[in-house]
Amino acid sequence: MFDTPILLVIFKRKDTALKVLEAIRKIKPKKLYIAADGWRNEEEKIKCIDTRESILKSIDWECEIKTLFQDTNLGCCNGVSKAITWFFDNEEQGIILEDDVLPEISFFYYCEKLLNYYKDNEQIMHIAGDSPLDRKVGEASYYFATIQHCWGWASWSRAWKYYDATMKTISFKDTKKTLKKRYNDFNIRDYWQNWFYRTADINTWDYQWTYCIISKDGICINPNVNLISNIGFGEDSTHTGNPDDENANRKTYPIDAEHLIHPKEIKCDANADFEIAIKRFNIKPFSLSYNITREIKRIIRQIKGLFIKKDNK
Repeated sequence: MFDTPILLVIFKRKDTALKVLEAIRKIKPKKLYIAADGWRNEEEKIKCIDTRESILKSIDWECEIKTLFQDTNLGCCNGVSKAITWFFDNEEQGIILEDDVLPEISFFYYCEKLLNYYKDNEQIMHIAGDSPLDRKVGEASYYFATIQHCWGWASWSRAWKYYDATMKTISFKDTKKTLKKRYNDFNIRDYWQNWFYRTADINTWDYQWTYCIISKDGICINPNVNLISNIGFGEDSTHTGNPDDENANRKTYPIDAEHLIHPKEIKCDANADFEIAIKRFNIKPFSLSYNITREIKRIIRQIKGLFIKKDNK
């Protein structure tokens, strides 16, 4: 049996949730946490209850099961983040899977190995199973990155304790300094700073986790092969509605978790970070002409605004 606790976050998509559970069944964890947000209407209520019951009935191995089932809808932000907080209130380390991320089996052993390997290194805050790049970075089994990817991941309670869904503790002055230290490219810094300003108005939980890691100068781990396939793209998805997206249903590959090759030093790969910014987040690299043009347009708008105010007097 598998020793590392697993949290499975479900909602109303029974078919994808059962596929993820089938992957979990193959390693038979000793502890399985299941969390589900509540429904928003009667139609959803039927789907949510059916999904919960189907998942519980399908657990056919001996294990400790803990559930956190909400009766009211908390939304994507609080629904997921409260589930993760509940998980880490009970466990020092563990693996988190949502109902649309299908792991390659070696993902579990890769996470377990690295959770134990870095458990006392507070700089390492996040272990991803999703590999955004289609190339190998370095000669090790994995590499270090600055931004987390949460399609199948693992972490520690020592890291999650800094998470703040409300972003009340945010210090934009400090964050600006940290971003400048991490990224040479202005547009990458600008992208993340803008998102952090907007997070309070967006029903999501993961940008707050990204901020948490950046604010603590934390480091993330990405595998050098893709271990996760997101099978949830489509109309029932909250944030991934386009089934033709290049990130949907990506092929997975096994990793030799028994013989992981560790990087020689703990240092984020700047080139990989740059590629990920373009590929996964669609951030345009800094262009002097582009940014000068943008600044000129901003000044013109300000001048026009002054003339309009003058004419209205």
